[in-house]
Amino acid sequence: MKKLAERTNTLTKDTVKTLDDFKKKIDLAVREVENIKEMFLVIEKDVKDIRESFEKTKKMSDNVGLSVNSLSSALEEQSRAITELSKRVTYIAEFINEAYMVFSAILRTTDEIAKIKEF
Repeated sequence: MKKLAERTNTLTKDTVKTLDDFKKKIDLAVREVENIKEMFLVIEKDVKDIRESFEKTKKMSDNVGLSVNSLSSALEEQSRAITELSKRVTYIAEFINEAYMVFSAILRTTDEIAKIKEF
């Protein structure tokens, strides 16, 4: 019986040691899982930051696109205005040229009348 008690005692000690080692390994595994969880939280935050950066970049790109379109529209409007102004300047130049021709004709006629009066 004494031997049985010694064996039971040894078996109990071995079982307690094995369970204690097993508990230590489980505690270590839990800490490692917690560390991995923390790493994933950091990675998740980094991915969110990157996504926000891309979204800001896209908004800025969209704004640049809108500005380019707006500038293009303004340039087209200016081009139309300059074309219209050019047409008007051409019309005025033609009018002035015709007026010059009329005044030149009047001046020649006046000179002719003056010559006729002198005779």
